[in-house]
Amino acid sequence: MTAFSGAKALFASFGVPDDAKILAGVSGGSDSTALFLFLLEEVGPARLAVLHVNHGIRGEEAARDEEFCRGLALRYGVPFAAVFRDIPAEAREKGKGVEEAARDARYALYEEYAERFGCRYVALGHTRDDQTETFFFRLFRGAGLRGLSSIPPERQAGKITVIRPLLSSGREELRRYLRERGQAWMEDSTNRDLSHTRNLIREQLLPEARGINPRLDRETALLAEEFREEEALLTRLADEAFDRVKANDGLSAMALRALDRPVRARVLRRYLEEADAPWNREIFRRTESLLASDASPSARIALGNGKTLCRRYDLVRLAGEAAKSFAPVRIDLAKEGEYLLFPGLRARVRFGPFPGREKAEKNAIYLCTTEKAALLRPRRTGDEFCGANGKKTLKKLWIDRKVPRDERDRIPVVEIGGKVAGVMGEGASFPFRAADAGDETVMIVFIHETEEE
Repeated sequence: MTAFSGAKALFASFGVPDDAKILAGVSGGSDSTALFLFLLEEVGPARLAVLHVNHGIRGEEAARDEEFCRGLALRYGVPFAAVFRDIPAEAREKGKGVEEAARDARYALYEEYAERFGCRYVALGHTRDDQTETFFFRLFRGAGLRGLSSIPPERQAGKITVIRPLLSSGREELRRYLRERGQAWMEDSTNRDLSHTRNLIREQLLPEARGINPRLDRETALLAEEFREEEALLTRLADEAFDRVKANDGLSAMALRALDRPVRARVLRRYLEEADAPWNREIFRRTESLLASDASPSARIALGNGKTLCRRYDLVRLAGEAAKSFAPVRIDLAKEGEYLLFPGLRARVRFGPFPGREKAEKNAIYLCTTEKAALLRPRRTGDEFCGANGKKTLKKLWIDRKVPRDERDRIPVVEIGGKVAGVMGEGASFPFRAADAGDETVMIVFIHETEEE
């Protein structure tokens, strides 16, 4: 049995077409060097290209690695590209950890250079050891099923298919293979820095664990595979449930509560991730309290990144920060004109007869008044509206209408002579209401940015 026997079987399972080109991510370490030689055996140099990424972290050592990879590709006549990225600076700029920023940069480059080289596949040199390290690294960070699924052998990433042919191979067997061939590789000095959790797991925890169970890597790989299958099943069930719980621009709290908890978690995860909102176990725990039948009908939780998840009666939806109020605007009722209340909403004064209740514009207030001025302002405590069904405070009226609490401060109130003369969306208040069709009125028409003028 050769060092690549398991890799050959795994590679065959990917179903890579005979004419497909492969971009290999090569760092210069033993794993990626072995990957390069394996691909040479499998597909030959004509179907290969190599990308090396310098993360701007290790100075001269990184430059040494780049030259090693360039020489390796040149020796076998394989097209080569090297890219420098200042990952520490990118991490600071984007508010990410260095490891996350490096990963994001690499995958963006894989997609870019795969297209440049005409490659449909990107091969990476992760091994069975990486699978075990990743499993325990995520376990200690409190990952769920998706995280503990560890590293998938194959997955779609944008326009490329990422494959990991060496995932069933151990690092030591690959290094023996390289030594037998007289093939050198580069060592990354940062791998010995035990201040990094992953290195601590690799250098101290796993050797002890393998002493307890020599089959640790195999068992961990099998467990990760089981978790991938279970995660795929639950995600499929969540996808099937997603359309059932959608409501307007959010999700139904009642429908969500009816789902089994693991499915509910994945429905919420999909909803938030599609909106580029944060998701983790703590957010799900807080969301569960938001969905409770006895939760406030206007509850909300901050997710971070300026995103908020709001409960509005039965509707659960994502929103930005709570809308702020607006400054009062004095308007002239003696002449036609237009006034900006806040970005996105204007008020226009017009004159004309009241068309009757059935034909009245929904976004207009028809006032019967001889007053020459009015104030457009946000609600105030104690405001009352007198409509066809009697008098109610605006608070009670909006609760009955199920108007979300965080939208109420953006609803203009028309004040004339110290009284509430009308409210956007409700019309005119008694005694300012037009009684009959044909009555001459002063109209205040509210115009949203998305409406036709």
